[in-house]
Amino acid sequence: MELLPIVEMVALEGDPVPGAGPQDADDIEAKVNVSGKPWCVVSGWVLIDIESAVGAEPLPKPMLPIVMYAHCVHSHTSGSLRVGDTVLSGYATSAYRGGIFETADTLYLLLGNGFRKSADAKTVRAAQLRPPRFC
Repeated sequence: MELLPIVEMVALEGDPVPGAGPQDADDIEAKVNVSGKPWCVVSGWVLIDIESAVGAEPLPKPMLPIVMYAHCVHSHTSGSLRVGDTVLSGYATSAYRGGIFETADTLYLLLGNGFRKSADAKTVRAAQLRPPRFC
């Protein structure tokens, strides 16, 4: 697969989306405490709605066809990501709300404003096999 579709997918452009702010602190704290999952604070992020091919198998429940790419990790409680890393998440398990993007194994706290766009499933799969690194 060509690299250009992946670069376009993670580019900081698209429909503007607000991230976490001080007004979301109580909701974030409650979600972190209830989930027990590791959490990761990121900035420079893009929510990517996955356009599936005609006839494609639906994702198993509770997976949603949305992933998140972040250009900068600020902290990660499990230590599996370092400050300055980039990250391409797994599929969402709940709808994006109040600066929180949740996957099966991690809560991502999305700082600042980000973007939302669509990409085809083939491009997302290619990026999952070899996530782009721009640092």
